[in-house]
Order: sequence, then structure tokens, then C-alpha cells
Amino acid sequence: MTKSKKIIGLTLMSVLLLIGLQVFIPAVTSQFTGTDDQSVELIQSIQPDYTPWFEQLELFSGEHSETILFALQCFIGLSIIAFYVIKKHRKTVKSY
Repeated sequence: MTKSKKIIGLTLMSVLLLIGLQVFIPAVTSQFTGTDDQSVELIQSIQPDYTPWFEQLELFSGEHSETILFALQCFIGLSIIAFYVIKKHRKTVKSY
């Protein structure tokens, strides 16, 4: 197994683990409320007959979809940063 295939495999396993943790452990994420929920509650306390125009995006299990999307966004950002750092490191190692 080459080194790049090993890195890709480990990356894929870590993504699946992060998604699995967010889906199967609701006690960890249930204590947090999103700003969308907080703003709707505030607006409904000011104007009780307010109804939102759109419903929340529910991909997996209601409350956890935002958390999963946020974790995925973090993973993508960290992957880009790691790719850049590794590429720069390899370039400096080759120049010696």
C-alpha cells in the first residue's frame, strides 16, 4: 500500500468517524442551540404571530444536521490547510 493511499484511507475513516459520532451521540450536541433557533424564539417573543418563511435543512436527524455540516466544513478547511503545509514541506525537503 502506497503512502498516499494510506493517507486517503485514514482521512476517509476519520470523516466517517466524525459523522458517526455526531449522528449516534445526541447527548453531546443537544446542549447547543443554533443562532437560527435563538433568533426565531426572540422574534416570536416580540411578535407572537410570526411564522418563518423556510424550515430548517434536515439531512440526518433534525438538530444534528447543522452540527454534521459544520464538522464537514471544518474537515474540508483543515484538509486544504494540511495539503498546503504538506506540499510546502515536500518542496523544501526536495530543495536540500
